[in-house]
Amino acid sequence: MAVRELIQRDIELLPDEALEDLRKYVLMQKFYFNVFDNDTDYLNSIPGMAEKIVSGMQEPLSESIPADKVEW
Repeated sequence: MAVRELIQRDIELLPDEALEDLRKYVLMQKFYFNVFDNDTDYLNSIPGMAEKIVSGMQEPLSESIPADKVEW
C-alpha cells in the first residue's frame, strides 16, 4: 500500500477534534515546501540561528548535556 493511501486510511480513523490540528500541520508543510528549498534555507531564515548553530558546534562535548538528560 502506498504511503498516501496509508495516510488517508489513518485520517479516516482520527476523531473529529484531531482533524483541525492535522489540517494546520498540512498547511504548514505546504508553506514550508513552497518557500524553502531545503532545511538550510529554513534555518537561515530564522534570525540568529546560524550563529547559534556555529556557537553550539564550537562548544566542547564535555560541556553538553548528555542525550539521556535532555528534556523534550
